[in-house]
Amino acid sequence: MVVLTMGILIGVFSMFFLFAGLVSYSQDLAMLTTAPVVALLKDVMGPVAAGFGGALAGAYGAYFLQKNSETDKQLREDASAVYKAQMQFMQKINDLISIKKNNIFPYKDSKLRFLEIPALPEIAGVPDRVSDRLIDVLIAKKNSDIVNDIFLADARYYACFANFSNRSQMLFRYRELLENSKYGKQRELSLE
Repeated sequence: MVVLTMGILIGVFSMFFLFAGLVSYSQDLAMLTTAPVVALLKDVMGPVAAGFGGALAGAYGAYFLQKNSETDKQLREDASAVYKAQMQFMQKINDLISIKKNNIFPYKDSKLRFLEIPALPEIAGVPDRVSDRLIDVLIAKKNSDIVNDIFLADARYYACFANFSNRSQMLFRYRELLENSKYGKQRELSLE
């Protein structure tokens, strides 16, 4: 709408200046107009049209620069959201790999690994969830099909820690029962 209005105004002012130029250089057209009309065109309409034309050019320039500035800002924010999400997922993957490597892998061959694996962390190492801004970026880039995968992966990361918490509670209850029983006083684990 703004561009249409500016186009109409530019057209009107261009036609005025074209008419004024033709009247000033063509004697035949000048004879069709009277001296007061020429004076009005030269002394009043010319400066008014020039003022409006300059204002119009300034407004269009400001609009164009503002639009470019907003587009650049939007692109930077989009790139930042994607980069932050990527870094968060890398941290989350590293967190889970570290837990697996240090707490689970050493006991992978044990038949009683559920009991031998020490208590796992119950609080996520990366507390921040993926930003909702990522949805807007992916939809704008026509990648909406992976939105579900990204947010499902994020939810599964936090579900791992909920499972770790449940496992730790079960392990602590088992150890408490073991301590209160006559078996396992030396902290040895057996099938019995």
